[in-house]
Amino acid sequence: MENQRKNPMNYKRLFYYLIISFILIPFSSSADLNYDSNNIKEILSFEIFTDSIGLQFADIQKINNKEFKIYNGENINLNQVYWFKIKINNQKLEAKNNFIHFHDFFSETKLYQTLTDSSIFESIGGVLVQAKKRTTQGFFNDKVLFTSSQSNETILFIKVLRKWDTNSNLRISVVPEKTINNIIFKNYLAQTLFAGGVLIICLFNLILFLFSWKRLYFYYISYIVIMTIFFLSYTQILEYIILSSFPKIDLYLFFSLLYGIPLYVLFLSELLKNENVQFWGDALKKISLYIFIIAILINTIAFFKYQLAVALNDIFLMLNIFLLIVLFFKLINKVSNTFKVILIGSLFIAIGGVATLIADYKEYNPMHIYYYQIGFCMELIFFTIAVNYMHKNNRLAKIKIQLKNSLLEAQHLKKEKETNFLKEVVDKKNRNLTCKAISISQKEELIKKVISELSLLKSDKNKNVGIDKIISNMKSSLSNNNWHEFEVCFNNVHPEFYKILDKMYSDLTTNERKICAFLKLNLSTKEISEITGKCQNTIDVARGRLRKKMKLNRSENISSHITKIG
Repeated sequence: MENQRKNPMNYKRLFYYLIISFILIPFSSSADLNYDSNNIKEILSFEIFTDSIGLQFADIQKINNKEFKIYNGENINLNQVYWFKIKINNQKLEAKNNFIHFHDFFSETKLYQTLTDSSIFESIGGVLVQAKKRTTQGFFNDKVLFTSSQSNETILFIKVLRKWDTNSNLRISVVPEKTINNIIFKNYLAQTLFAGGVLIICLFNLILFLFSWKRLYFYYISYIVIMTIFFLSYTQILEYIILSSFPKIDLYLFFSLLYGIPLYVLFLSELLKNENVQFWGDALKKISLYIFIIAILINTIAFFKYQLAVALNDIFLMLNIFLLIVLFFKLINKVSNTFKVILIGSLFIAIGGVATLIADYKEYNPMHIYYYQIGFCMELIFFTIAVNYMHKNNRLAKIKIQLKNSLLEAQHLKKEKETNFLKEVVDKKNRNLTCKAISISQKEELIKKVISELSLLKSDKNKNVGIDKIISNMKSSLSNNNWHEFEVCFNNVHPEFYKILDKMYSDLTTNERKICAFLKLNLSTKEISEITGKCQNTIDVARGRLRKKMKLNRSENISSHITKIG
């Protein structure tokens, strides 16, 4: 009782510690890129020009500088082309090659720079720009490369267009190329390790699925695959490897996360089949259907209002996290230890998702997805432990059932062997009884024959006295004593037969009881006729009388009926 009281408090403390630690991480950690739009030491001036007629860079160079105005945080509107004129203080730059990084999402970003030899350097970026056409592929796609000039300042002209994001003000920073390359390398390394670990876990669960063909493992593998697609898409690995020519597909893969949630819920509902909480198992099945429908709806909205779909996705994600927390506290004290491990593992990805949303709300940075990804990895570790433990228990249970079945089969074989042995003994005794009956019959036949022959000799008066004495002795041998001896032997083999027979049919004559005994020995009418010395018709008549007394139907065999007695 004392342990039961302590357990809920322990789980609550664990939950609170996880919440606090994951929420504090975004606020305490420093990102590799710090955005400070109000105090960028490398930028001398930042001017903006609204292009309403679609000018080219050659035209921009010719227009009056008064057309450019100092940028004071105005909104960058949808489907509007803007030109930025940025003057860079070369003395503040840490390296010769740097990036202008936008804390924003632009569909198109083109940087133009006039070099000392009057040639034009062009750098391309943007969300919907193919990865193979960008200056540098990687974790940050809203960036453009430039090279500092030999003078004190570098003048850059940048053309931007937003097609799908909401209106917002602009924040930029100057980042050395080396820093970007280090971030890209770390991202690729992290995603490679992540994908490798996930692949191992998927192969492990695939083997379990192929051995068991349980939907549980199918849902789990599908959930892992979809979540992995989401992370690899978010970090641009998929775009770099296979979707470089289809950046828009990569953009919409952001919503693949939505389809992982219903699979996860189905995975939980399958697990709950073995728990004593049937209500929650059935409820989760229905919830998974609603989640799937909402996922399709949000994904459809994304084709028309992408940023609205992103906002709905975040809200929906928070609702699912809330559902998971409710599920945790409702089930933690009602389920097995295996399911408790699953619930605790689920907390990691839930808290990782909360940490990512909080960090992005504070200041957007693609690297915040690592919080979510770390939570997912922790979840997979807990899930794999639980699934492996469950599979091991299932195997042990199957082995126990097999051993039990083998034991029962062995006992059955033993009983069958004993039954066969007893049957052989009974058959042997029945054969002995049959032989004894035949011997008695032959003896009586001999006696009858001798009596007959002696009767013919009675004509000799001098021998009558002796012959009469012999005949008298022979007739006395025809008494029932011999058959009494047979019945004694029969009772030794079938002790209950006559008792049950007399109880069932109390009006049987001595001859009828004899015929019943012969039928018990599976003797045919011909064999009974030979033993008793009576013709077969007489035996058939006797069997007919027996049938009537036993009230048997025509379809019932009298021999089979009597064999079952005793």
